[in-house]
Amino acid sequence: MNSNQLKNLLVNQPRAELLTTGGFSPLTGFMKQIDYESVLDRMRLESKKLWPIPICLDVPESQAASFEIGQSVTLRDAEGFLLGILNIEDIWPVDIKKEARAVYNTQDTSNLTPDEAAQQVMLYISRKGFI
Repeated sequence: MNSNQLKNLLVNQPRAELLTTGGFSPLTGFMKQIDYESVLDRMRLESKKLWPIPICLDVPESQAASFEIGQSVTLRDAEGFLLGILNIEDIWPVDIKKEARAVYNTQDTSNLTPDEAAQQVMLYISRKGFI
C-alpha cells in the first residue's frame, strides 16, 4: 500500500522532526502508553531512562475513532507534505488532570496552553516507528 492510500494525520512538524532526527533520543517515535504512564509517575521511560515530559501524538477523539491498532497512517505537516508513516501501536484517552499534575504540578488546567487544554477531549496514539 502506498502513502496515497493511507489515512492522513496532521502533526506538529517541529515535534515530528525532533523525533525523526534524534532530537528526542532515545525516543524513536511518539510514546506508547506504558512509557507515557511511567514518565508521569516516575519521570522515567519504561526502560528506566530519565525522561521528564510526555512526547505524544494527540488526536481528536472523533478522528481517533477511525483508527485501529496495527493500522498505518501518514503524518503530514500543515502544508500537506509527507513527514512519515506511523504504524499505530497504542490508542488511549488522555487524563489531562493527571498530566497537568505530573508535568506542571497543578490540577488547574487553566494554566495550560490552548492546545494543551484542548487535549481534554483527545486521545493519544503511539507508534511502532516512522518509515
